[in-house]
Amino acid sequence: ARVERAPLRRPATRPPAAPAFSARQAVKVRRYGEGQVVCADSGSITVEFADGSRRSFVPGSVEALPHAARGPIAPKAGTEGERP
Repeated sequence: ARVERAPLRRPATRPPAAPAFSARQAVKVRRYGEGQVVCADSGSITVEFADGSRRSFVPGSVEALPHAARGPIAPKAGTEGERP
């Protein structure tokens, strides 16, 4: 006896998701604190912190802040002029 099988269906392909973050957007990273987005795509967000350091994160580890800080990042109190 011959068994008929349904044709295989390929999953629908979706266009790449637009980044959820935009450049200069104020964000918070649990371990590092507040910073500003330098660049973002669907898989990575690069954030600059007040001390000038930049780190990249997966989108799920970065939280958008409600205030829209769009200017330069102000250094933390007592850290002016310090560089690691």
